Amino acid sequence: MKKRSIALALCCAFLCTPVSAKTFVGVLYPLFGPVAALGLVDLVSELKSMPDVEVVSYLHQAWPRLVDDINRQPSGTHTLIIGYSLGANNAVLVANRVSHVDSIIALQPSLFTSNPTVTGDVARIVEMYNPNPLMTFGGMGSRRLVGANIEYIANNDSHLGAQYNSEFRSLVRAEIARLSAEDQSITNGSISPETSILNAQYPPPQPPGVGYPPPTLYPSPASSPRRPDGYAYSGSGVQAAQDRGTAVAALPPEYQPDRGPTELSPRFYRTVVDYPTVEPPGTIIIDTPNTYLYLTMGHGKALRYGIGVGREGFNSSTDQGDVATGPGSRRSHGCG
Repeated sequence: MKKRSIALALCCAFLCTPVSAKTFVGVLYPLFGPVAALGLVDLVSELKSMPDVEVVSYLHQAWPRLVDDINRQPSGTHTLIIGYSLGANNAVLVANRVSHVDSIIALQPSLFTSNPTVTGDVARIVEMYNPNPLMTFGGMGSRRLVGANIEYIANNDSHLGAQYNSEFRSLVRAEIARLSAEDQSITNGSISPETSILNAQYPPPQPPGVGYPPPTLYPSPASSPRRPDGYAYSGSGVQAAQDRGTAVAALPPEYQPDRGPTELSPRFYRTVVDYPTVEPPGTIIIDTPNTYLYLTMGHGKALRYGIGVGREGFNSSTDQGDVATGPGSRRSHGCG
């Protein structure tokens, strides 16, 4: 009897639990629908295989159906709209008629339709377009959308070839991964790699009543430290350490570092910079000649750090697989 009760409770819990994707992706096709967008059809098939992602495609003139589908999504669902040509123009009509859209990726909006301003609540809009109408059938992919937070990416793709652009396809995958990572951050109480780098605290905060112990001071020896040859070390560094009441292992004079200013040069500060690159977010690129390290963040941005490079770093050679776009640069993938 007890086993039956448990089984019945599990079945009820399963049936009563709403089944919904964490990210909803609406794809608006161009004029003539999927027939003119076989590359986009292929991308849609790939996206449908992703976990926790629901993908629905629409003809560009059926954009009101997308409005209804977004409004029916459960609370907490992320929404991404992908529009191509006339579908990109109509993505704005959708955004202006729903309560919120997390992201819009607009691929070559057309000049041959109206161009309403984005007035809806859209967290991010990225548009890829060709400013040369002669390469997009007279302007079918040369429209610049109008809005407050639109990121424009200009390229030289033809109108039919734009759907096969690797940057566009990578951008779609990265945007879905970003939205999924936000869900994971909320679930696990964590934050994204970029946020953790920018907001990291050193030392990390301690629970109430727990702190780091103060440094321990050790009595200085009766005599100065001595080298292996029996001669005592000398120099201001040794005396200063002994005056502080701390015993240190001093270096011989010829190996002691230069006494220079302790202020760190501003070029070594961590800085967010423009850094266009084809490398995926999370890639570490070392620019040896200029002594910089870059951590790519995507969308043309990177965290730049000043680094010190020894003589061997300038003289060493690297394998071809490790060489990035800049001379003397190295790259490494897998940074979380």
